[in-house]
Order: sequence, then C-alpha cells, then structure tokens
Amino acid sequence: MTSALTRRPVLVTRRVAPGVPKRLKPTRRLSVHDHDQPNARSVLLREAVGQAALLSTPADRVEAELLDAAKGCRSSLTTPLVNHLQGEQMSQSPIIVDAPDAPAAIGHYSHAVSIGGLLFCSGQLPLDPATTELIDASAPQQAERCLHNLDAVCAAADTTLKRAVRLTIYLTDLSEFRAVNDVYARWFGDHRPALVAVGVAELPRNARVEIDAIVALK
Repeated sequence: MTSALTRRPVLVTRRVAPGVPKRLKPTRRLSVHDHDQPNARSVLLREAVGQAALLSTPADRVEAELLDAAKGCRSSLTTPLVNHLQGEQMSQSPIIVDAPDAPAAIGHYSHAVSIGGLLFCSGQLPLDPATTELIDASAPQQAERCLHNLDAVCAAADTTLKRAVRLTIYLTDLSEFRAVNDVYARWFGDHRPALVAVGVAELPRNARVEIDAIVALK
C-alpha cells in the first residue's frame, strides 16, 4: 500500500497555440508534485519571460502571448493557468485614484495609485478640502487634518486609513513629534502601522505637518 504522504510527481508542460512564436516555448520540463501545480505555472511564466529578456522580446508581449497560448490549450491546467496569468496582469496594472472629498492636488501628481493590493497615497497637507487653504492651527491639529484627508483618499479606493501598513510624518519642528504622535495614537487605537518621522526644513504652503501612507486594499 502506498503511504498517504507519498507525493506523486507529475509532468507540467505547455502546448503552444498556433501563431505563438516557437522561440517563446520553455526549454525544459518541470517535474513538480500535484499540490505544487500553481507554483509550477508561476515558474513557467517566469522562465518564458526570462527567455524573452535574452531574446530582447518585451515582457508584456510574452505574457500576452502566453495568455493566448493558454486559452488555446485543452488540458487540466488550462483554466487555472488562464486565471493565473490574468491575475498577474491585473496585479501589475496601476490604477490612478482621484478622491473628490480630499483637497485637490496642488501639483502634477495623483491622490493615490493602487497596485498589487496596496494603495500608495501621496502626501497630504493640512488643507481644508472645501477651499484648499491651509488651516492655521497647531502641529497636532494640522496632523489630524492630514489624517482626515488621507482617509478621504482611502475611501475613494474603497478602503480605510485604519488599514494602513506604513505612514510617514514630515515635521518642520521635530520637537512637536510627541504631541503629533498623541493625535496619531488616538486615530489608530490598537492598530500600529509602521511609522517614519522625518524632520524637514520646509513644507509646501508653509505647513507644519505633511503625512503620506501605504494602505492595504480590501
């Protein structure tokens, strides 16, 4: 009797559909175990893209051709492979986020860009969203306004600042960090995202505080 722990090796290959250049076909076969098949598909994709680099073929073209090839195959790996390649394409396509409830951008940048399950938020100044004017307040009060503005950006991407994985606080006076940190702590409560505090000589609009964030998407 074969042990339940015995892993049966299977042979993973890719059949190329008509019209796909033969030079993009993987040069070797991969021997993997049944439960490792998704990983094998990743290896096949990476191997083909690696060959493309040696042949000076654009990687995006290779990925598109592999996707077309997978659609043309009739095997037990067809559907998972197509889904895997489509997922790879989607995760590598940046999406610009425009947040109507946040202050308008004051330069050539977006409120945020989402890619790979993360939202990369531009720095938010303590501006009034309705007027885009700087609020004349203390550093802690300005920090709170920055956090509200960041949360508005997150809402536009269907997430929340409470899902932040990292924030950076820029201060023109680092002696005010303790007071600003108190506001930060009240905002996040038990959630403790990574944090960087940076002292700077000056900020746009003569603000005392600016905050940016990296946030996990839902």
